[in-house]
Formats: sequence, C-alpha cells, structure tokens
Amino acid sequence: MTATVTCPPLSEMNCPLLWEDLRGLDVLDVAEPGSVAGAALLIPIATLPDAEPAPEMPAAAFQTLILSLALQRDPTVEAPVLTRRDHVAWTTAGPVLPSPAQIAADPLGIYVLVGLVPGPDGSSADATPADYLYHADLLKAGGADEGDVIALLDKDLHSHLLQLGSRVALGQLPTKHWYVAPLDGVTIDEDIVGTLEVGEQATLLRAGRGQVVVRAESAPTRRVQIACADPSQE
Repeated sequence: MTATVTCPPLSEMNCPLLWEDLRGLDVLDVAEPGSVAGAALLIPIATLPDAEPAPEMPAAAFQTLILSLALQRDPTVEAPVLTRRDHVAWTTAGPVLPSPAQIAADPLGIYVLVGLVPGPDGSSADATPADYLYHADLLKAGGADEGDVIALLDKDLHSHLLQLGSRVALGQLPTKHWYVAPLDGVTIDEDIVGTLEVGEQATLLRAGRGQVVVRAESAPTRRVQIACADPSQE
C-alpha cells in the first residue's frame, strides 16, 4: 500500500518515517475500529546504545520516542495519507518500557496517554513520575502537529483511556473507587464524573468498546459496560 508520509513541521531530521539506525520498534496500541475515519496506532522507536561501547567514550544513553501514525483517506488523491505525529521523547540512563501506552480517538482528534516504567535491567530513576496525556487535532491545518499536552497525571492515579462509542474518556483508579470523566478536545470534563466502587487492589482490563473487566482480590470478576450519558436527559 502506498501512502504519503506527512511529518511534523521543522522535523526534516525525522523523515523518512523510520531512520536507518532503528534498533527497536513495536506496536503499543491501536485505536478501535470505527473510532477514527481510517486507522491510528501508537508505536515506540528506540535507538539503543551499542552493546560494547568504546572504553574511552562516555556512558551511552537510551532514547525512546513515542509517536502515533494515523492513516486517513484523502478524497482528492488516490493514495491514503499517513500522518506521523511525534508526541514525546525521553533519554534515560537505563532501558525503559512505555506504560501506560494507549491511543483513542473521537471524530476530530486522537488522544495519547503514555508514561515510562523501568525496564528489566533499569533503575527506578528511569521511571517517569507522571503520565502524559496528549491530544492532536486531525482536522487542523497541516494536520501534523505533535499535539497539545492536556495534563500530567501522577502515576498513583493509574490513568487509562476508554473508547465510549465516538467519545473518549479518562479513567483513574487511585484507591478502591474507579473514576471516569469524558475528554473534549484539550479539556477533561470534571463536571461529569462517573464513579464505581471496585474494591481494593483491583485491576481493569479493556475488553472492547465500552466494555471493561474488573478484577479484585476480594470480589468476583465483573464485566462492566460504560457509556456517555445522553446530554438531552437530566
């Protein structure tokens, strides 16, 4: 499949899509089918130091870049348009893993939630104290901005994205209560917050659009359905 790669402004050094010294590439998450007119996925690019650096050289750093790829059909051309957006880049002293690493979409934009945790051989100093929540407007002129930072979320909140039909919501599980608030552009609508008691040490697993599996140590596993309330109803 052929596509046109559109890179962010002033990022000629990042073109083409993947550079030659790429050491690691993975797919972190994919937007659910139908949530965006096309497709969107979240990937990390890692350029790792050499396995045996020269003794006289300083200790090499680990570089991790998180970017999204959105594939959309342009009615004016025959080939689809592939847009790359660079969201955040980290340089760490040891190997790290992106977590959380999620992408969701509404009709106008994509949302990216990403942070770092230590890798198998890394130290806790390489973890990010907060998770980054980004929004990128799919209809913005040029269509290739890296997006706006909506918030920095403390890792103790256990933040996650939820695809609710054509809407996107932010979920958090700081204690035994699960909180969910809708996202609207660069705004977290804290005036509309859903709450559910899930128990201590609970874990949440996304199980399809509007479906979440709740596991807790002291309660049966439940499948929960969640949706945005009808704004016409009080």
